[in-house]
Formats: sequence, C-alpha cells, structure tokens
Amino acid sequence: MITTKGKCIFYYAIAVLLALVNYFLIYPGLYNNDSLSQINQAILNSYGDWHPPLMAILMHCLYPVFKEGGSLFIQQVFYWTGLAFLLSNIYKNYKLWYLLLGFLPLTLLQSFVVWKDAYSLNCIVWFVGISLSLRDRKSYFKWLAWSFVLICGYLIRLNSFIYLFPLSFFCLLYISKEKNVISIFKLLLISIILIGLSFSINNCLYKIFKIQKEYPQPTLMLWDIAGIDTFSKKDTSLPEYIKKEALNDAKNWEKYYDSSTCISICWSKAGINCGLSSQKEVKQLSSLWLKKIKENPRGYFEHRFAVSSLLLGLQGKKVHYPYHHIQWQPREDQYDISSVGRDYLNFYYSLADKMIAYHLYQYPIYFILSLVLLSIIFFRFNFNKFNSIDLFSIGLIVSSFFNTVSLLFIAVAADYRYNFVSILFILIACLLCLKNWGQNKKCRVNKVIGYLN
Repeated sequence: MITTKGKCIFYYAIAVLLALVNYFLIYPGLYNNDSLSQINQAILNSYGDWHPPLMAILMHCLYPVFKEGGSLFIQQVFYWTGLAFLLSNIYKNYKLWYLLLGFLPLTLLQSFVVWKDAYSLNCIVWFVGISLSLRDRKSYFKWLAWSFVLICGYLIRLNSFIYLFPLSFFCLLYISKEKNVISIFKLLLISIILIGLSFSINNCLYKIFKIQKEYPQPTLMLWDIAGIDTFSKKDTSLPEYIKKEALNDAKNWEKYYDSSTCISICWSKAGINCGLSSQKEVKQLSSLWLKKIKENPRGYFEHRFAVSSLLLGLQGKKVHYPYHHIQWQPREDQYDISSVGRDYLNFYYSLADKMIAYHLYQYPIYFILSLVLLSIIFFRFNFNKFNSIDLFSIGLIVSSFFNTVSLLFIAVAADYRYNFVSILFILIACLLCLKNWGQNKKCRVNKVIGYLN
C-alpha cells in the first residue's frame, strides 16, 4: 500500500515531468517585442526600467545554462509545481487528475509566453497555495516563502500592488485566528509595510545593477491624448521633445489612433518613439495629459470606454488580436519553436478560438460567476454557515475587482493578459467554494446518519 508520503512524491514528480515536457515542446518560449528587449538586456547585462528589471536579471543568471530558454524553464517548473501545490492544499490530497487543470488554455498559453505576466501567474498561484497551507500548519519557512513570493509579485509588475495589496490583507485575515478590530488593523499595517519593503528592494536593485531610466509613462499618456482628440474632434501638436522616427510632419498624428492598442500611435504607424530623455519632459507631458483630460473629460471617458469594451469583451465577436491569440513575433532562425511545438501550440490556439466563441475567455462571464459566488456566500452568512474559506473567497473576488477597475484607466491595449489576473482569482475562488460547500454538505449528511443510528 502506497503511503501518503509516497503519493506526495509521485504527485510532484508528475508535475515536474509535465513541466519538462512542455518546456521542451515550446523551447525557447514564445517571444514578443517586450521579451526580445529583455533577453537582449540579459545578454548584455545592461538593464532599463521600461519593464521591471527583475525578470531580465533572472534571465541573465540562467543564460549560461539554459540560453534563451531560461525564463521558460522557470515559468514551466513553477507553473506546474505551483498548481500542484495549490490544488493539494484545496483538496487535501494528491490525486493526479487535478493536474489536468494545468492544461486549461486560459492559463497554459499564458505560461508559454516569455513575459512578466507569466511570472505574475506563478506568483499568484504559489501565494494562494502557501496561504492555504499556513492556515493548517504555520512555520518560519512557510512565512519566509509567503513573503518572498509576495515581494516577487510586487517586483515583477510594479502596478501589481493594486490587486496584491488587498489579496495579501485577506490572506493574512484568513490565516489569523483572531478577527477583532485591533488584529485587523495590525494585518492591514503589515500589508502596507510589505508594499513599502518591496519598493525599497526595488530601489536597491536599481542601484546594484545600475538600472537606466527609460520613462515608459508617455506610452499611456500619448495614447490617451490621441484618444481624447479623436473623440472630441480636436487636434494636438506634438511637443518638440517627443522623438519622431518616421513622422516628418507632426500634424494630424491622431489619425493613426486605434482604440484597441497603443502600438499604432507609439512606434508603429505614427512613427513616434515614446521614450523620453528626462524626468522634466515626463512632467511636461503629464501636464499636457492632465490639461487635455480637464478640457475634454467626455472625450477621455469615451476613449477609455472604447478600450474597456474591447478589453472586457463587450463588443460581441469583435476581438483584438492579442486578446484572440497570445502575442508572438518569432524571428527567422531566432527564438523560434520546433514544428512539433507549433502543432501543439496551434492545437491550443484552436481550443482558445472555441472558448472565445462561447465567451469563455471574456471577462463578463467570470464577473457574473463572481456575483453568484458572493450571493451564495451572503446567504450562508445569514444562515450561520459562513466560515474562513468563504472569507478567503471574498478576498480573491475583491482583489479581482480591484484589478479590473484599475484596467479601465491604465490598460494600454485590449489584451487578454490584463484581464487574466481577475479571471484567475475568480477561478481559484470558485474551486475553493465548491470544495468548501461540498465538504459542509458531507458533514451535515454524516451528522444526520449519526443521529439516525
């Protein structure tokens, strides 16, 4: 008879095997313009802050062994083992069929792309899994791992504090046995301190690795200005300090505006290089951006609604390409995957197409699911059946709302990867609720049987 320890070892061995199979199939990973920039930084050991530098630094450390596949190796190992760890803590056993959830296109395709969003996926999965295990058995090692994963989540995407802050608070609330006002205030304070610690570590990285300032903010601001002018039917002359690569005449640059992505304005058709050379220029552009919003608030909200309606899948079958398929721009004989990997990937793309056709990739269906879960939890509270898992599920759903609301104002494209975090939170909350409610029902049945006996 196989012991529990033996089942555990076999369970995680299969998870690692699945990670290695997917790693070799998709090697070196799906590279896009963002990840090509980061691998070049890793090779040169020279970093900028257009994207948080932690990922490029990690790619540099792994390059001697894994070459350009280093990031994919980390992504796949932590994706499959993290999922295995999360599911074992939800269901309290080691059944292999749980790992089939790892083949869900919603998450697996995300794990193939070499970008910070795949790291965010792994940080969230591991963070929730460790939080669940801390409730049952606390240890210094687990607390250290919990803090490490949370800080990595902050560092890998700097605006992640929008959803990680409420998530960390609700995780601490779930782990804590005390629920009085003083303890809640302490947990809130700890969550705030962890954000401050993360930004302090980020500043240390900048100094240690001499990170160059690249000022990515103009991407959002220039696109917003073009959107405001498009919807309010006004023109804006580009400031002199905006670098123009292919656009000789800066007039009528707004005609290149596309509500689905900033790329057409930045670097592409309009030929504008959004990288500014100083903080002074960023402040000047920020002033122009705020001025345009104040003068034309309706144009700003129409622009943002146009983006959001595409982002959230509210325009029926009209779907922007990165929402439809994961971004990937392979180069000739460089960062390309094998023919077997292409077939494997195309199979998943076809599955994604079918899911999109049934609105299973779009956010609204998951928003409705979250409302259903909250309604059931509310009724359980009224009938005194509310427990800590219900509280944790509320935390996951609230964190998803924080992320979605922020996207209405900071998203720079109608990409699925922005919605992905919200959808992931809701899916985990759904798994927790189903397991929790099924277990409660089983306990009630056992009580009835005991009473009859």
